[in-house]
Amino acid sequence: MQPFQQVLLATILAAGGASVFLLIWALNRIHTEVTEATELDPSRRRKIASPLFRLLISFARPLGTFLRYFSLRAEQRFEETGRKPLLLSARDRVERNLVAAGSPHGVSPDEYLGLILLCAVGGLIVGFLAAAATGWLLLLAAGLICGALWPVAWLGGQVQRRRTQIFRALPFALDLLTLSVEAGLDFTSALARIVNKIRGTPLGAEFSEMLRQIQMGQPRAEALRQLAWRTNLEAMTNVTSAMIQADELGASIGPILRIQAEQMRVRREQMAEKRAMEAPVKILLPLILFIFPTVFLIILGPVALKLLIDYKVLP
Repeated sequence: MQPFQQVLLATILAAGGASVFLLIWALNRIHTEVTEATELDPSRRRKIASPLFRLLISFARPLGTFLRYFSLRAEQRFEETGRKPLLLSARDRVERNLVAAGSPHGVSPDEYLGLILLCAVGGLIVGFLAAAATGWLLLLAAGLICGALWPVAWLGGQVQRRRTQIFRALPFALDLLTLSVEAGLDFTSALARIVNKIRGTPLGAEFSEMLRQIQMGQPRAEALRQLAWRTNLEAMTNVTSAMIQADELGASIGPILRIQAEQMRVRREQMAEKRAMEAPVKILLPLILFIFPTVFLIILGPVALKLLIDYKVLP
């Protein structure tokens, strides 16, 4: 082998070895960065019981960081033009729903938007595989829509469940608050006693946050407005509005809280009566589609079979 060929072969081998080393280093660096970006805190991992949801949140975090860049750009455009971009409006709506749901699993608005994007891509892949197997292109759009709507349905269920829990616990909490105030305690001390009684519940968490804001020096009216904003519940809005008005007029809040608790109980009874009246209408569809055909088949089936045999339609 000539010296030139030896040098060329050594150069190729050196370049190949360097390329393999750089490839391994790049893969290791990417693996480290992805692991750091998707790794959750131990306390947060313990709160998320579902392994599937934990995996989705882990991969939604980098996507949320990526979307955060566009959110910051949208905020800059909003400050410059005064027109709110669609992404910023969607992020504010998501933040409001997450707060109303009690920030489940500590999901931030950016992570939630990343979760929607991740589920949409996953649904698109499933729809593509289904469309390739069946030839129905409609399954492609169905997979994309179902994937994107799954986080929306999950968050809507979380918000509705937490609102229901707060609405059910609010009259009892108002009764305790009324008794404490009428017994001579000031509002802050009475609220602290109520927080100790209902600790660990969604309403207890909201009252605890309001108590923390008041103890930090925030005006009571503003803390009440923040409470109504966080819960996003009509009953809570009515209660806080009445308390703010009583505070501004200098009236006693005891009778007002008692009236609000009675009104909420009446509202609960009306809602129960409404659902009871809706039950016959809701059961009508499954009754017609599933129960009536079965009854007719059991009753008229032997008669029809006998007639078919008598008229020799069947052997």
